[in-house]
Amino acid sequence: METFFHGKQVAFCGEKFKMISVTVKIHYGFKKFLPPGMTGDPFVVSLENRTTLAQLLENKIRFPGEIPTLILINGLHADKKQRLKDGDRISIFSPIAGG
Repeated sequence: METFFHGKQVAFCGEKFKMISVTVKIHYGFKKFLPPGMTGDPFVVSLENRTTLAQLLENKIRFPGEIPTLILINGLHADKKQRLKDGDRISIFSPIAGG
């Protein structure tokens, strides 16, 4: 795909600028961290391709990084460095401690 910017021809890599959608479910103890205007969950978030889980949490959801969490992507334990893919389902839980 080619376009012009300030009279100069520029080529864009389609993958870099592709948008993806992920579904986020914040479970009981963390509902207070829902983005402003969100009243329920799960909710869908649109992101740039190659966005990491950490970027989603920090920039889109603004979830405090210091709070312990258990996070799953598509039902599997997630690493915050993991890149998200279109259609991913992210679940954020409070870890449970017992004794």
